[in-house]
Amino acid sequence: TSSKCALMMNLNIHSCYLDTNGKSKNYLAVSFYPNPTTKNQITTLEFDNNLSQDLKYQIISIDGKVLLNGELSKTQLKHQIQVPKQAGTYYLKLLSKNQQIEVISFIIR
Repeated sequence: TSSKCALMMNLNIHSCYLDTNGKSKNYLAVSFYPNPTTKNQITTLEFDNNLSQDLKYQIISIDGKVLLNGELSKTQLKHQIQVPKQAGTYYLKLLSKNQQIEVISFIIR
């Protein structure tokens, strides 16, 4: 599985091409908001269309520790994610079949 991703900075939308079967590529536009966010706030990870497969995600601290693992159903466009309780910079890593397809940095104030 491979992907090519880019961030459209002014819209905070991440766009990815997800190679799901070696033959076709699915375009994904991913939004993660609000960013920055506050402690204990629920954030939203939103896709522009249904996924062709379930994805996994990890929330990772700036020092590389995996703080949270979760799954994203291919049938949902919006996913609610609880962020860590401590202020700082974090990363949301999206995985397809255990391969990274996108990393989104976010700030908790």
